[in-house]
Amino acid sequence: MTFPPFRIFSVLAILSLLLFAHNAHSQSNGSQSPFSRYGLGEIQYPLQSRYIGMGGTVLTQSNDSGDVVRTLNLNNPAAISTIGVTNIDVGLDMKWYNVSDSVSANTTFQGNFGHLAVGFPVWINRSKPKNPRDVIGAAFGLKPYSRIGYNIASKNNLNGDSSVFKGQGGGTNAFVSVGIKPWKYLSFGFTASYVWGNAEHLRTYSPNTDSTVLSIGIKTIDNFTGFQFSAGIQAEIPLSKKTSIKLGGIFEPLATLNNAHVDFLYNFRNNGGTEVIRDTIVYTRDAHSSMRLPSGFGAGISLVRKTRWQLAADIYVQNWAATSSSYSSIQLKNMVRSAVGFEWVPNAASSGKLSFIKRTSYRVGGFFTQTPIPGNTRVNQYGVTFGLGLRLKEMFKFLPPSQFNIGVELSERGKLSETGIRERYAKVYFGLIISDKWFNKRKID
Repeated sequence: MTFPPFRIFSVLAILSLLLFAHNAHSQSNGSQSPFSRYGLGEIQYPLQSRYIGMGGTVLTQSNDSGDVVRTLNLNNPAAISTIGVTNIDVGLDMKWYNVSDSVSANTTFQGNFGHLAVGFPVWINRSKPKNPRDVIGAAFGLKPYSRIGYNIASKNNLNGDSSVFKGQGGGTNAFVSVGIKPWKYLSFGFTASYVWGNAEHLRTYSPNTDSTVLSIGIKTIDNFTGFQFSAGIQAEIPLSKKTSIKLGGIFEPLATLNNAHVDFLYNFRNNGGTEVIRDTIVYTRDAHSSMRLPSGFGAGISLVRKTRWQLAADIYVQNWAATSSSYSSIQLKNMVRSAVGFEWVPNAASSGKLSFIKRTSYRVGGFFTQTPIPGNTRVNQYGVTFGLGLRLKEMFKFLPPSQFNIGVELSERGKLSETGIRERYAKVYFGLIISDKWFNKRKID
């Protein structure tokens, strides 16, 4: 077995990115949204730039569509069964927020590590190459579960007293997925995840009086860890030699996490914008509390023309109303996300001067989400997406089959007339997929 330079580079890149991912999660809030103050923050679904460009339709996506470049599906483990070759998938994202209320507007920027995953075939029944079945694939990696980050200041117009609400943290998901294809048109998959993270929320109150009166701070900290599981299924209904209907679904049972909870009440003096704590009023720590992650399910359907185009639609539901925390009385709502997307490749087998343009994947989509944010008025989010899949081997001949994906999401959440806060943002996802045969035995004549 030989290892070309790009394979050695890929192994080193994986190790470097794992370290980068850990540091990025430790040092970044990951969000600048006032809506992230509820629950565990902004849930990161979906993640990968290829699927973001199609509105986030992921549940039917697999490697049976005839793509030149293989892809990993981190949302439906059934798709892992058709991976075929070793895949390295890494992603980053950048987000520009514009948050408005009835008085002002503020624009911020946030960049984050997206995900890192490696997938590979475990076993393939090669006795029937024209009727692929009995295929087993596996994948592992890191991805964010949620992100928390906000800083809200308010002032009482009557007496001048001020309040500040701050939060930071989020969850990370380390996962292992296995997919199996026991029949030609049917696949199953299973994912086991270890979820860990923290959620820190702070509220301060500063009276508009002389400097002898101290301000009050109320801080809560949750450090949570636990396991989460999910299962997926995909099926294909052939309509012709190259056209088929695909169906996909996932289920995530309710998960209970261990949680160490801290309540901290203190007074402080504001010294030039810096808090100087004077006295701790209350400090309690409970290392044996718990919190729940919601159950969820999703279903998708797509019409696929192999190597040319696909039209997909998904719906995904999370039962946040049934979740609870030992120290929170906030009642969240269920989340419902629906999406549609379209992908088109002019000519995947093109060669010549225009082959790079003709082999590029062009994507567009849209989505609508009923968020789990509590309140008398439902906070909805909607957006449009578009993206490109650039085949790098057309530019860099030394590379194995690789694709650089760009997904753009333009979205709005909340309405000034209903929630008092409106958030508009532009989010750009970048993803790199490298596909190659790493572990094949070589035949010697």
